[in-house]
Amino acid sequence: MTLLFGSIDGDEQIKKLYVLDYDDSIYSQQLLNTIKNDSNIEIIVANREEINNNMEEQKGATAIIIEKGFGDNLVQNKGLNLKIIQNYESPENVMLEQVITSKVSVFKNIIRDSNYAAEEFSNLKVGSSKEEIF
Repeated sequence: MTLLFGSIDGDEQIKKLYVLDYDDSIYSQQLLNTIKNDSNIEIIVANREEINNNMEEQKGATAIIIEKGFGDNLVQNKGLNLKIIQNYESPENVMLEQVITSKVSVFKNIIRDSNYAAEEFSNLKVGSSKEEIF
């Protein structure tokens, strides 16, 4: 296991992830911060032309495009407008994709749970006791 996951989770070189964020919402920014802070991944904000050029030149093997509506769909528990693009398949790129997918899944669950908690608390009547909640 250590050998498989060492290239992403270990002290080895930081992986570059090119990002185009059309949504530019608090949710998309928080997702990018989560990916950056919890992984050996460097986020490089790029436009579509830069991503295409890097993919063609194989400078950046992985990119994500966050489409408009990502944040709204996340809050409404709908499908996410997010694309992962790779110019070739390699063990490193597969691991990078798994890290991104995992972070997105955890982030989606956190938002879903937060929305549920907020809804439950908004349904409380004034004067309700804790015992009624739990």
